[in-house]
Amino acid sequence: AEGFEHADLFGPVVAKHAQGRRLGERLLAESVALARAHGASILVAAIGTRNSGGRLLLERNGFVARAHPQAFYELRPEEHRPAPASSSQAEVRRARPEDLEAVIALYRECFPNDRFPEAALRSGLDDGTVYVAEVEYRPAGFLTVDPADRWIYLVGVTAGARGRGLGGHLLSRALEDYWTDHPGEALGLSVRADNEPAVRLYRRQGFRPTILLQVYELHL
Repeated sequence: AEGFEHADLFGPVVAKHAQGRRLGERLLAESVALARAHGASILVAAIGTRNSGGRLLLERNGFVARAHPQAFYELRPEEHRPAPASSSQAEVRRARPEDLEAVIALYRECFPNDRFPEAALRSGLDDGTVYVAEVEYRPAGFLTVDPADRWIYLVGVTAGARGRGLGGHLLSRALEDYWTDHPGEALGLSVRADNEPAVRLYRRQGFRPTILLQVYELHL
């Protein structure tokens, strides 16, 4: 996608009756070549933390594990437990194109090592898929959701506004607004498994864990 420097690898998956023929190696090699051909600089793969065979395959081909596993969660509308109103008296709304500078500043503060491209944030503002929480008329938190993937990619709150329920309030109000246009859709997200504040936030609102994955990267 535009602005993304990385490509995502899904698989390789080999049927049981065809295992032992090095098909996984061949599929992986073709995937790496395809990522290079499309100009990606990093190939990202994720496998179950107990998948020793997949781990060995990736490591044998130069992939390096990130430091922390990622926990994946899912939420269905009927399972949502909305957060109470925030003590910060924040207003949650869809971000507008003129919020770009503030949203990018929040992104850089909250995700200093992330690779989500600014072009994607700009596109999200145009499409109405970015939400902001305003405190005293200034954006203090933001959230991005992708209707095509049914995925919440970023939830961030500026350091000075944390600890007052703003993240939960932002998440709840954004979900309620999203489901007005997309009734019945389940949404997913991932978070570092050791990010306890974020995990508590999502679990309180009804997100249920689905899988724990170890993320690997190959620099092309």
